[in-house]
Amino acid sequence: MDGPPAWVLRLKRIEDWMERILAIADLAWAETAVEYQGDDRRFMQVWLQYVEEVDYGRVNKWIRDHNEYFPIEANLPYDIHTGKIMNGGRPFEEKESIGSEWLLGYYPPDPRQAIRKAYELFDFA
Repeated sequence: MDGPPAWVLRLKRIEDWMERILAIADLAWAETAVEYQGDDRRFMQVWLQYVEEVDYGRVNKWIRDHNEYFPIEANLPYDIHTGKIMNGGRPFEEKESIGSEWLLGYYPPDPRQAIRKAYELFDFA
């Protein structure tokens, strides 16, 4: 079979979707800040609701698949002394699923940060 291994393609798909979620959130964060400028409480409510409603399911399914299949596909060794699967001399660490906490790490419910982003993105002149 030619081409990159399945795990490489899967990781690329995961990374691409995570970037897509971030790009959409970047714009939504700024737009929400503009829409609710001056009403910090409402901005935070709307933003937290947006973050909760993002569909992380597809990416998390791919992450679960990666965590399950990568050690087999990459033929990672098993350390009989520790009982751990090894990756590059260190124990294999599963990729963590993403969710609202992940997204809030990039785009917190802080209206001042969000409005600064809006001024970067939009021409208010």
